[in-house]
Amino acid sequence: MAFLVALNGVGVTQNVPQRQMTNARRRNQELHVINTLQCWRTVSECRKISVEKQRHGTKSEMYRRGLQELDDSGLVLDACQDIAIIVGFLAACSYLLQDVRKAASNSLQMLTLLMYWSRATEAVRSAGSLYARIINETRNTAILQSILQKSPTVNPRLECPEFHFGGGAVEFDDLSFSYDGHREVIKSLSFTVKAGQKVAIVGQTGSGKSTIFRLLSRHFDPSHGRILVDGQDLCHVSLDSYREVLGIVSQNTILMNASIRENVAYPCFDASDEHIISACKAAEIHETIMQLPKQYDQEVGGLAGKLSGGENQRLVLARLYVQDPKIVLLDEATSNLDGTTEQKTWALLNTFCRGRTTFIITHRLSTIQNVDKIIVIEQGAKTEEGTHAELIANGESSYLASLKAQNSSQVWS
Repeated sequence: MAFLVALNGVGVTQNVPQRQMTNARRRNQELHVINTLQCWRTVSECRKISVEKQRHGTKSEMYRRGLQELDDSGLVLDACQDIAIIVGFLAACSYLLQDVRKAASNSLQMLTLLMYWSRATEAVRSAGSLYARIINETRNTAILQSILQKSPTVNPRLECPEFHFGGGAVEFDDLSFSYDGHREVIKSLSFTVKAGQKVAIVGQTGSGKSTIFRLLSRHFDPSHGRILVDGQDLCHVSLDSYREVLGIVSQNTILMNASIRENVAYPCFDASDEHIISACKAAEIHETIMQLPKQYDQEVGGLAGKLSGGENQRLVLARLYVQDPKIVLLDEATSNLDGTTEQKTWALLNTFCRGRTTFIITHRLSTIQNVDKIIVIEQGAKTEEGTHAELIANGESSYLASLKAQNSSQVWS
């Protein structure tokens, strides 16, 4: 019986690496399916459907082989157990029969042996299954534990006081930030914004503009320095209470897989239909919604792509109107709109943001000439600051050079 227990333990332990490899193959296959579905337009446009089918088939075959090998090893273990049980049972019966012939044992002892052997082997099999499950769950728990031990990008500080809005004055105080702890994306950045001012942050692609917005929205905490809003360090106030006054429109528009009404009202579930419709009219999307089969009950989002990029962006703008935030972050908020709609949207945004502290990221410098302040970022550092008039008055301004380059650019020659 001890040999049977040892055999079970050794067999289950030997299966652990194979089970881990099979689980890894399963995750690899699932990730490939998700990635292919998310990028189905790219796959189709590049004529790579057959390639992705082949890749999926290869990964599925690897997973199938892993399952087959795992099943085969399990069957071998079961066969070894059965052989050990039969051999042991025959040996015990042979020994007891000899005692019966010598009158050293009786039939009652023989019956006792049969009952004991049946119960004992059943217990050993159950223990083997339980041991295999414990080993597997232990490995899964180790993976989960490694995830839970990762440091969050933002320290929630549950004991922090609530954020108290006092107008929306913002100060970047010698702020530096690095994603990986080595290369600084933001370098000793300092500037102040008065309450209610509109500020544009401009610079070349990769200069750190979007990172500044991620820090402002507290998706990350700075590596050094601090961000003060109304004199309060964002790292020392409640995250939810701060984000309650913050409204964001990013260039990557994300919609929930739900109805238009639910998407627009997502920041404020108790928003009335009149409020939702008014916000959609302000975002120049109401007429488009009314042409849909289910109008405001039409489901959008997910992988279906039921609306165009510009329509998605206007829905996000409508969501901003419903939220009615005190501080607004606009990251290429009109990048997916045509020229006419963009002009109308900026006119509405100028009215909406009046009296609200507003940060704007845009590559179209013609849209920010009336803001209160323009900050030019290069390689994570502030190089210029001032109004549009002040910056263009400097003949060597990089802002002026960018403005001239945009005005004189030709798409086709």
